[in-house]
Amino acid sequence: MIASNLGCPRIGRARELKTALEQYWAGQIPEAALREVGRGIRRESWSLQVELGIEHVPSNDFSLYDHVLDMATVVGAVPSRFAPGPGVAPDLAVYFAMARGASSGPGAERPVPAPLRMTKWFDTNYHFLVPELEPDTVFGLASTKPIDEFLEAKALGIHTRPVLLGPVSFALLSRIDRAGTDADPVAGVVDRLVPVYADLLERLERAGADWVQMDEPGLALELAPTVLRALVHAYERLGRRSARPRLLLASYFGGLGDNLETVLRLPVGALHLDLVRAPETLAPAVAQAPPTLSLSLGVVDGRNVWRTDLEGALHLVETACERLGAERVLVAPSCSLLHCPIGSRCGAPGGRRTSTGPWTPSASPPAAPATAPRSTPTCATRTSTRSSTRSPAWMPTCCRSRAPAPAWPSSGRCGGAPTPTTSGPACTTSMPRTSPARARSRRACRPLSRSCRSSGSGSIPTAG
Repeated sequence: MIASNLGCPRIGRARELKTALEQYWAGQIPEAALREVGRGIRRESWSLQVELGIEHVPSNDFSLYDHVLDMATVVGAVPSRFAPGPGVAPDLAVYFAMARGASSGPGAERPVPAPLRMTKWFDTNYHFLVPELEPDTVFGLASTKPIDEFLEAKALGIHTRPVLLGPVSFALLSRIDRAGTDADPVAGVVDRLVPVYADLLERLERAGADWVQMDEPGLALELAPTVLRALVHAYERLGRRSARPRLLLASYFGGLGDNLETVLRLPVGALHLDLVRAPETLAPAVAQAPPTLSLSLGVVDGRNVWRTDLEGALHLVETACERLGAERVLVAPSCSLLHCPIGSRCGAPGGRRTSTGPWTPSASPPAAPATAPRSTPTCATRTSTRSSTRSPAWMPTCCRSRAPAPAWPSSGRCGGAPTPTTSGPACTTSMPRTSPARARSRRACRPLSRSCRSSGSGSIPTAG
Protein backbone atom coordinates (compact mmCIF):
# COMPACT_ATOMS: atom_id res chain seq x y z
CA MET A 1 0.00 0.00 0.00
CA ILE A 2 1.33 3.40 -1.04
CA ALA A 3 0.82 6.71 0.76
CA SER A 4 0.06 9.31 -1.89
CA ASN A 5 -0.82 12.98 -2.19
CA LEU A 6 -2.46 14.85 -5.07
CA GLY A 7 -1.20 18.37 -4.36
CA CYS A 8 -0.33 20.86 -1.63
CA PRO A 9 -1.23 24.46 -0.74
CA ARG A 10 1.11 26.80 -2.57
CA ILE A 11 0.78 30.10 -0.75
CA GLY A 12 3.37 29.29 1.93
CA ARG A 13 2.97 28.84 5.67
CA ALA A 14 3.16 32.59 6.30
CA ARG A 15 1.65 33.56 2.91
CA GLU A 16 5.12 34.20 1.54
CA LEU A 17 3.90 33.89 -2.06
CA LYS A 18 1.23 36.57 -1.60
CA THR A 19 3.76 38.93 -0.04
CA ALA A 20 6.36 38.31 -2.74
CA LEU A 21 3.82 38.78 -5.56
CA GLU A 22 2.64 42.09 -4.17
CA GLN A 23 6.23 43.26 -3.82
CA TYR A 24 7.02 42.14 -7.38
CA TRP A 25 3.97 43.89 -8.83
CA ALA A 26 4.94 47.04 -6.93
CA GLY A 27 8.46 46.88 -8.41
CA GLN A 28 10.08 46.30 -5.02
CA ILE A 29 11.78 42.99 -5.88
CA PRO A 30 13.07 41.53 -9.19
CA GLU A 31 11.79 38.44 -10.96
CA ALA A 32 14.69 36.38 -9.61
CA ALA A 33 13.61 37.14 -6.04
CA LEU A 34 10.02 36.13 -6.77
CA ARG A 35 11.12 32.84 -8.29
CA GLU A 36 13.40 32.20 -5.31
CA VAL A 37 10.40 32.51 -2.98
CA GLY A 38 8.60 29.93 -5.13
CA ARG A 39 11.57 27.57 -4.93
CA GLY A 40 11.60 27.91 -1.15
CA ILE A 41 7.90 27.07 -0.87
CA ARG A 42 8.29 24.03 -3.14
CA ARG A 43 11.35 22.80 -1.25
CA GLU A 44 9.57 23.09 2.10
CA SER A 45 6.45 21.35 0.78
CA TRP A 46 8.37 18.44 -0.74
CA SER A 47 10.54 17.98 2.35
CA LEU A 48 7.53 18.03 4.68
CA GLN A 49 5.73 15.35 2.67
CA VAL A 50 8.79 13.10 2.62
CA GLU A 51 9.20 13.59 6.36
CA LEU A 52 5.57 12.57 6.91
CA GLY A 53 6.01 9.35 4.92
CA ILE A 54 4.35 10.25 1.61
CA GLU A 55 5.77 7.99 -1.10
CA HIS A 56 4.11 9.60 -4.14
CA VAL A 57 4.99 13.28 -3.67
CA PRO A 58 3.44 15.58 -6.30
CA SER A 59 5.38 18.17 -8.26
CA ASN A 60 4.13 20.85 -10.66
CA ASP A 61 1.28 21.46 -8.22
CA PHE A 62 2.82 24.87 -7.44
CA SER A 63 1.84 27.96 -9.37
CA LEU A 64 2.67 31.63 -9.17
CA TYR A 65 -0.96 32.43 -9.97
CA ASP A 66 -3.18 29.62 -11.30
CA HIS A 67 -2.53 26.03 -12.37
CA VAL A 68 -4.98 26.19 -15.30
CA LEU A 69 -3.17 29.27 -16.62
CA ASP A 70 0.09 27.35 -16.21
CA MET A 71 -1.23 24.47 -18.34
CA ALA A 72 -2.41 26.92 -20.99
CA THR A 73 1.11 28.34 -21.25
CA VAL A 74 2.62 24.83 -21.32
CA VAL A 75 0.55 23.80 -24.37
CA GLY A 76 0.90 27.20 -26.05
CA ALA A 77 -2.74 28.26 -25.62
CA VAL A 78 -1.97 31.98 -25.38
CA PRO A 79 -4.53 34.32 -27.04
CA SER A 80 -3.23 36.24 -30.01
CA ARG A 81 -3.83 39.60 -28.32
CA PHE A 82 -0.92 38.81 -25.99
CA ALA A 83 1.24 37.92 -29.03
CA PRO A 84 4.25 36.10 -27.59
CA GLY A 85 4.57 34.23 -30.90
CA PRO A 86 3.56 30.68 -31.93
CA GLY A 87 5.05 28.05 -29.66
CA VAL A 88 6.90 30.70 -27.63
CA ALA A 89 6.58 30.63 -23.84
CA PRO A 90 5.27 33.94 -22.51
CA ASP A 91 7.54 35.84 -20.18
CA LEU A 92 6.41 36.69 -16.68
CA ALA A 93 5.02 40.08 -17.74
CA VAL A 94 2.77 38.44 -20.34
CA TYR A 95 1.84 35.69 -17.87
CA PHE A 96 0.60 38.22 -15.32
CA ALA A 97 -1.02 40.34 -18.03
CA MET A 98 -3.12 37.30 -18.99
CA ALA A 99 -4.04 36.93 -15.33
CA ARG A 100 -4.52 40.53 -14.21
CA GLY A 101 -4.97 42.69 -17.29
CA ALA A 102 -2.61 45.39 -16.07
CA SER A 103 1.06 46.17 -16.38
CA SER A 104 2.66 43.71 -13.99
CA GLY A 105 6.14 43.72 -12.59
CA PRO A 106 9.10 46.05 -12.93
CA GLY A 107 9.72 47.34 -16.43
CA ALA A 108 6.26 46.42 -17.77
CA GLU A 109 5.14 49.87 -18.87
CA ARG A 110 3.28 49.11 -22.09
CA PRO A 111 -0.53 48.81 -21.91
CA VAL A 112 -1.83 45.28 -22.03
CA PRO A 113 -5.10 43.76 -23.28
CA ALA A 114 -7.99 42.58 -21.15
CA PRO A 115 -7.15 39.53 -19.01
CA LEU A 116 -8.61 36.08 -19.23
CA ARG A 117 -11.91 35.76 -17.41
CA MET A 118 -12.23 33.89 -14.13
CA THR A 119 -14.83 31.41 -12.96
CA LYS A 120 -15.25 28.91 -10.14
CA TRP A 121 -13.17 25.74 -10.13
CA PHE A 122 -16.10 23.30 -10.16
CA ASP A 123 -18.01 23.73 -6.87
CA THR A 124 -15.10 25.07 -4.82
CA ASN A 125 -14.46 28.68 -3.84
CA TYR A 126 -11.23 28.71 -5.84
CA HIS A 127 -11.44 30.66 -9.11
CA PHE A 128 -9.38 29.74 -12.16
CA LEU A 129 -8.52 31.61 -15.34
CA VAL A 130 -10.47 30.32 -18.33
CA PRO A 131 -8.21 29.45 -21.32
CA GLU A 132 -9.30 31.03 -24.60
CA LEU A 133 -8.88 28.81 -27.64
CA GLU A 134 -9.12 30.46 -31.04
CA PRO A 135 -9.62 28.71 -34.39
CA ASP A 136 -6.01 29.39 -35.35
CA THR A 137 -4.50 28.39 -31.98
CA VAL A 138 -1.46 26.22 -32.68
CA PHE A 139 -0.70 23.92 -29.77
CA GLY A 140 2.88 23.06 -28.98
CA LEU A 141 5.10 22.49 -25.97
CA ALA A 142 5.84 26.14 -25.16
CA SER A 143 6.97 25.74 -21.53
CA THR A 144 8.90 23.04 -19.70
CA LYS A 145 7.63 23.97 -16.22
CA PRO A 146 6.51 20.40 -15.30
CA ILE A 147 9.92 19.03 -16.30
CA ASP A 148 11.83 21.85 -14.61
CA GLU A 149 10.08 21.35 -11.27
CA PHE A 150 10.53 17.56 -11.45
CA LEU A 151 14.27 18.06 -11.99
CA GLU A 152 14.35 20.68 -9.23
CA ALA A 153 12.98 18.13 -6.74
CA LYS A 154 15.28 15.44 -8.13
CA ALA A 155 18.28 17.67 -7.45
CA LEU A 156 17.16 17.79 -3.80
CA GLY A 157 17.08 13.97 -3.69
CA ILE A 158 13.25 13.82 -3.80
CA HIS A 159 11.53 11.70 -6.43
CA THR A 160 8.17 13.18 -7.35
CA ARG A 161 5.09 12.44 -9.42
CA PRO A 162 4.43 15.36 -11.80
CA VAL A 163 0.84 16.64 -11.96
CA LEU A 164 -0.78 17.70 -15.24
CA LEU A 165 -4.29 18.93 -15.93
CA GLY A 166 -5.52 16.33 -18.42
CA PRO A 167 -6.43 17.18 -22.03
CA VAL A 168 -10.16 16.43 -21.67
CA SER A 169 -10.69 18.60 -18.60
CA PHE A 170 -8.52 21.34 -20.10
CA ALA A 171 -10.71 21.39 -23.20
CA LEU A 172 -13.95 21.26 -21.19
CA LEU A 173 -12.88 24.20 -19.04
CA SER A 174 -11.72 26.32 -21.97
CA ARG A 175 -13.68 28.96 -23.82
CA ILE A 176 -13.59 27.68 -27.38
CA ASP A 177 -14.23 29.86 -30.41
CA ARG A 178 -16.68 27.66 -32.25
CA ALA A 179 -15.92 29.08 -35.68
CA GLY A 180 -14.68 26.07 -37.61
CA THR A 181 -15.70 22.73 -38.98
CA ASP A 182 -15.41 20.57 -35.85
CA ALA A 183 -18.68 18.77 -35.18
CA ASP A 184 -17.79 18.84 -31.48
CA PRO A 185 -15.29 21.58 -30.62
CA VAL A 186 -14.27 19.91 -27.35
CA ALA A 187 -13.42 16.65 -29.07
CA GLY A 188 -11.55 18.57 -31.77
CA VAL A 189 -9.44 20.40 -29.17
CA VAL A 190 -8.64 17.16 -27.33
CA ASP A 191 -7.47 15.56 -30.56
CA ARG A 192 -5.14 18.51 -31.25
CA LEU A 193 -3.78 18.49 -27.68
CA VAL A 194 -2.79 14.82 -27.57
CA PRO A 195 0.51 15.19 -29.52
CA VAL A 196 1.62 17.94 -27.10
CA TYR A 197 0.84 15.77 -24.07
CA ALA A 198 2.62 12.83 -25.70
CA ASP A 199 5.73 14.96 -26.21
CA LEU A 200 5.60 16.18 -22.60
CA LEU A 201 5.18 12.66 -21.21
CA GLU A 202 8.10 11.40 -23.27
CA ARG A 203 10.32 14.19 -21.95
CA LEU A 204 9.24 13.49 -18.37
CA GLU A 205 10.09 9.82 -18.86
CA ARG A 206 13.55 10.76 -20.15
CA ALA A 207 13.99 13.01 -17.10
CA GLY A 208 13.34 10.01 -14.83
CA ALA A 209 9.64 10.22 -13.95
CA ASP A 210 8.02 6.81 -13.46
CA TRP A 211 4.52 8.11 -12.65
CA VAL A 212 2.57 11.14 -13.91
CA GLN A 213 -0.72 12.26 -12.40
CA MET A 214 -3.29 13.29 -15.02
CA ASP A 215 -6.00 15.34 -13.33
CA GLU A 216 -9.37 14.88 -15.03
CA PRO A 217 -11.96 16.39 -12.66
CA GLY A 218 -14.24 16.75 -15.67
CA LEU A 219 -14.99 13.03 -15.35
CA ALA A 220 -17.31 13.90 -12.45
CA LEU A 221 -19.57 15.65 -14.97
CA GLU A 222 -22.12 14.16 -17.33
CA LEU A 223 -20.23 13.95 -20.59
CA ALA A 224 -21.63 13.82 -24.10
CA PRO A 225 -20.90 10.65 -26.09
CA THR A 226 -18.56 12.60 -28.38
CA VAL A 227 -16.50 13.75 -25.40
CA LEU A 228 -16.34 10.23 -23.99
CA ARG A 229 -15.11 8.96 -27.35
CA ALA A 230 -12.49 11.73 -27.37
CA LEU A 231 -11.43 10.67 -23.85
CA VAL A 232 -10.98 7.05 -24.92
CA HIS A 233 -9.15 8.00 -28.10
CA ALA A 234 -6.81 10.38 -26.25
CA TYR A 235 -5.79 7.94 -23.52
CA GLU A 236 -5.49 5.08 -25.97
CA ARG A 237 -2.91 7.17 -27.83
CA LEU A 238 -1.15 8.29 -24.64
CA GLY A 239 -1.36 5.01 -22.74
CA ARG A 240 -0.16 2.73 -25.53
CA ARG A 241 3.07 4.65 -26.13
CA SER A 242 6.21 2.78 -25.13
CA ALA A 243 8.19 5.85 -24.00
CA ARG A 244 6.02 7.22 -21.23
CA PRO A 245 5.67 7.03 -17.43
CA ARG A 246 2.80 5.15 -15.85
CA LEU A 247 -0.33 7.29 -15.69
CA LEU A 248 -2.48 7.90 -12.63
CA LEU A 249 -5.84 9.23 -13.82
CA ALA A 250 -7.27 11.39 -11.03
CA SER A 251 -10.94 12.29 -10.85
CA TYR A 252 -12.43 14.20 -7.92
CA PHE A 253 -15.26 16.50 -6.74
CA GLY A 254 -17.78 13.72 -7.34
CA GLY A 255 -18.36 10.16 -8.43
CA LEU A 256 -17.72 8.84 -11.91
CA GLY A 257 -21.30 7.62 -12.36
CA ASP A 258 -21.94 6.37 -15.88
CA ASN A 259 -18.36 7.26 -16.87
CA LEU A 260 -16.88 4.59 -14.58
CA GLU A 261 -17.18 1.68 -17.00
CA THR A 262 -15.46 3.66 -19.77
CA VAL A 263 -12.68 4.92 -17.49
CA LEU A 264 -11.88 1.43 -16.15
CA ARG A 265 -11.06 0.31 -19.69
CA LEU A 266 -8.46 3.02 -20.28
CA PRO A 267 -4.80 1.92 -20.50
CA VAL A 268 -3.62 3.70 -17.34
CA GLY A 269 -1.70 2.39 -14.37
CA ALA A 270 -3.97 3.71 -11.61
CA LEU A 271 -7.31 5.43 -11.13
CA HIS A 272 -8.02 7.87 -8.31
CA LEU A 273 -11.50 7.88 -6.76
CA ASP A 274 -13.00 10.62 -4.58
CA LEU A 275 -14.48 8.40 -1.87
CA VAL A 276 -15.36 11.37 0.34
CA ARG A 277 -17.89 12.66 -2.15
CA ALA A 278 -18.84 9.29 -3.64
CA PRO A 279 -17.96 6.29 -1.41
CA GLU A 280 -20.44 4.19 -3.38
CA THR A 281 -17.99 4.26 -6.31
CA LEU A 282 -15.62 1.83 -4.59
CA ALA A 283 -17.73 -1.34 -4.87
CA PRO A 284 -18.19 -1.31 -8.67
CA ALA A 285 -14.62 -0.09 -9.16
CA VAL A 286 -13.00 -2.98 -7.30
CA ALA A 287 -15.39 -5.43 -8.93
CA GLN A 288 -14.64 -4.28 -12.49
CA ALA A 289 -11.00 -3.17 -12.21
CA PRO A 290 -8.72 -5.08 -14.62
CA PRO A 291 -5.77 -6.89 -13.03
CA THR A 292 -3.28 -4.30 -14.30
CA LEU A 293 -5.07 -1.34 -12.66
CA SER A 294 -4.33 0.04 -9.20
CA LEU A 295 -6.81 2.18 -7.30
CA SER A 296 -6.00 5.39 -5.46
CA LEU A 297 -8.50 5.83 -2.65
CA GLY A 298 -9.35 9.43 -1.73
CA VAL A 299 -10.47 8.75 1.85
CA VAL A 300 -9.26 11.98 3.52
CA ASP A 301 -11.29 15.09 2.68
CA GLY A 302 -8.99 17.43 0.77
CA ARG A 303 -11.37 20.38 1.07
CA ASN A 304 -11.75 21.09 4.78
CA VAL A 305 -10.02 20.89 8.13
CA TRP A 306 -12.46 18.59 9.91
CA ARG A 307 -11.18 15.39 11.47
CA THR A 308 -11.35 12.32 9.21
CA ASP A 309 -13.63 9.45 10.19
CA LEU A 310 -10.75 7.02 10.55
CA GLU A 311 -12.93 3.95 11.07
CA GLY A 312 -14.90 4.67 7.90
CA ALA A 313 -11.72 5.39 5.92
CA LEU A 314 -10.09 2.20 7.20
CA HIS A 315 -13.13 0.16 6.18
CA LEU A 316 -12.87 1.46 2.60
CA VAL A 317 -9.13 0.77 2.44
CA GLU A 318 -9.52 -2.75 3.85
CA THR A 319 -12.30 -3.49 1.36
CA ALA A 320 -10.04 -2.54 -1.54
CA CYS A 321 -7.06 -4.45 -0.15
CA GLU A 322 -9.12 -7.62 0.27
CA ARG A 323 -10.30 -7.51 -3.34
CA LEU A 324 -7.21 -6.15 -5.10
CA GLY A 325 -4.29 -6.84 -2.78
CA ALA A 326 -2.44 -4.18 -0.82
CA GLU A 327 0.16 -3.76 -3.59
CA ARG A 328 -2.54 -2.31 -5.89
CA VAL A 329 -3.91 0.24 -3.40
CA LEU A 330 -2.83 3.85 -2.88
CA VAL A 331 -4.20 5.94 0.01
CA ALA A 332 -4.65 9.66 -0.69
CA PRO A 333 -6.77 12.73 0.02
CA SER A 334 -9.95 13.09 -2.00
CA CYS A 335 -8.42 15.90 -4.07
CA SER A 336 -5.46 18.25 -3.95
CA LEU A 337 -4.89 19.91 -0.57
CA LEU A 338 -4.82 23.22 -2.45
CA HIS A 339 -8.18 24.06 -0.87
CA CYS A 340 -7.03 23.63 2.75
CA PRO A 341 -5.49 26.38 4.88
CA ILE A 342 -1.88 26.03 5.89
CA GLY A 343 -0.36 27.69 8.93
CA SER A 344 2.82 28.04 10.91
CA ARG A 345 2.29 24.82 12.87
CA CYS A 346 1.74 22.50 9.88
CA GLY A 347 4.07 19.55 9.93
CA ALA A 348 6.37 18.45 12.71
CA PRO A 349 5.99 19.85 16.26
CA GLY A 350 8.11 22.87 16.93
CA GLY A 351 7.72 24.26 13.44
CA ARG A 352 7.93 28.02 13.20
CA ARG A 353 6.46 30.52 10.85
CA THR A 354 8.53 32.94 8.84
CA SER A 355 8.19 36.67 8.57
CA THR A 356 6.00 38.21 5.91
CA GLY A 357 8.16 41.32 5.73
CA PRO A 358 10.12 42.46 2.66
CA TRP A 359 12.18 39.76 1.00
CA THR A 360 15.93 40.21 1.33
CA PRO A 361 18.29 37.89 -0.54
CA SER A 362 21.12 38.35 1.93
CA ALA A 363 19.35 37.32 5.12
CA SER A 364 16.90 34.71 6.27
CA PRO A 365 13.54 35.97 7.48
CA PRO A 366 13.49 36.57 11.26
CA ALA A 367 11.74 34.07 13.45
CA ALA A 368 8.45 34.99 15.03
CA PRO A 369 6.78 33.41 18.03
CA ALA A 370 4.25 30.82 17.02
CA THR A 371 0.68 31.47 18.04
CA ALA A 372 -1.67 28.82 19.30
CA PRO A 373 -3.73 27.29 16.50
CA ARG A 374 -7.37 28.26 16.46
CA SER A 375 -9.96 25.57 16.99
CA THR A 376 -12.54 27.39 14.90
CA PRO A 377 -12.74 26.78 11.15
CA THR A 378 -11.57 29.30 8.59
CA CYS A 379 -13.79 30.97 6.04
CA ALA A 380 -11.75 29.44 3.25
CA THR A 381 -12.81 25.94 4.25
CA ARG A 382 -16.52 26.61 3.81
CA THR A 383 -18.56 26.17 0.69
CA SER A 384 -21.99 27.76 0.76
CA THR A 385 -25.08 25.85 -0.19
CA ARG A 386 -25.75 28.81 -2.43
CA SER A 387 -22.70 27.90 -4.51
CA SER A 388 -24.36 26.35 -7.53
CA THR A 389 -22.82 23.40 -9.31
CA ARG A 390 -24.37 24.45 -12.60
CA SER A 391 -21.91 24.90 -15.43
CA PRO A 392 -21.08 28.45 -16.61
CA ALA A 393 -22.86 29.70 -19.70
CA TRP A 394 -19.76 29.31 -21.83
CA MET A 395 -19.28 25.62 -20.93
CA PRO A 396 -20.57 23.07 -23.48
CA THR A 397 -24.01 21.69 -22.80
CA CYS A 398 -22.47 18.23 -22.63
CA CYS A 399 -21.34 19.00 -19.09
CA ARG A 400 -23.59 19.05 -16.06
CA SER A 401 -22.24 18.43 -12.59
CA ARG A 402 -23.75 15.67 -10.48
CA ALA A 403 -21.84 16.58 -7.32
CA PRO A 404 -24.05 18.06 -4.58
CA ALA A 405 -22.96 21.31 -2.99
CA PRO A 406 -21.68 20.68 0.55
CA ALA A 407 -23.44 22.33 3.46
CA TRP A 408 -22.04 25.02 5.69
CA PRO A 409 -20.68 23.92 9.05
CA SER A 410 -23.29 24.06 11.80
CA SER A 411 -21.57 26.95 13.58
CA GLY A 412 -19.42 29.92 12.75
CA ARG A 413 -19.75 33.23 10.98
CA CYS A 414 -17.25 34.88 8.69
CA GLY A 415 -15.93 37.97 10.33
CA GLY A 416 -12.31 37.87 11.40
CA ALA A 417 -9.20 39.46 10.02
CA PRO A 418 -6.43 37.14 8.77
CA THR A 419 -4.31 35.53 11.46
CA PRO A 420 -0.72 34.24 11.27
CA THR A 421 -1.77 30.66 11.97
CA THR A 422 -4.01 30.18 8.93
CA SER A 423 -4.13 31.51 5.43
CA GLY A 424 -7.76 32.61 5.68
CA PRO A 425 -9.69 34.79 8.11
CA ALA A 426 -10.77 33.19 11.34
CA CYS A 427 -14.31 33.20 12.66
CA THR A 428 -15.55 35.28 15.56
CA THR A 429 -18.38 33.20 16.94
CA SER A 430 -16.87 33.44 20.41
CA MET A 431 -17.57 37.20 20.43
CA PRO A 432 -20.92 38.57 21.57
CA ARG A 433 -23.12 39.51 18.62
CA THR A 434 -23.00 43.21 19.53
CA SER A 435 -19.40 43.44 20.73
CA PRO A 436 -17.20 46.28 19.40
CA ALA A 437 -14.53 43.69 18.60
CA ARG A 438 -16.92 41.85 16.30
CA ALA A 439 -17.90 45.09 14.56
CA ARG A 440 -14.26 46.07 14.03
CA SER A 441 -13.49 42.55 12.81
CA ARG A 442 -16.30 42.66 10.26
CA ARG A 443 -15.18 46.06 9.00
CA ALA A 444 -11.64 44.70 8.63
CA CYS A 445 -12.87 41.68 6.69
CA ARG A 446 -15.08 43.62 4.29
CA PRO A 447 -12.31 44.83 1.94
CA LEU A 448 -10.77 41.36 2.11
CA SER A 449 -13.85 39.56 0.85
CA ARG A 450 -11.92 38.14 -2.07
CA SER A 451 -9.16 36.98 0.28
CA CYS A 452 -11.73 34.98 2.25
CA ARG A 453 -12.47 33.00 -0.86
CA SER A 454 -8.98 32.50 -2.21
CA SER A 455 -6.03 32.93 0.10
CA GLY A 456 -6.95 29.99 2.29
CA SER A 457 -7.16 27.73 -0.72
CA GLY A 458 -3.52 28.16 -1.59
CA SER A 459 -4.09 31.04 -3.97
CA ILE A 460 -3.80 34.80 -3.59
CA PRO A 461 -6.56 37.41 -3.27
CA THR A 462 -6.18 38.66 -6.81
CA ALA A 463 -6.35 35.13 -8.21
CA GLY A 464 -9.55 34.08 -6.56
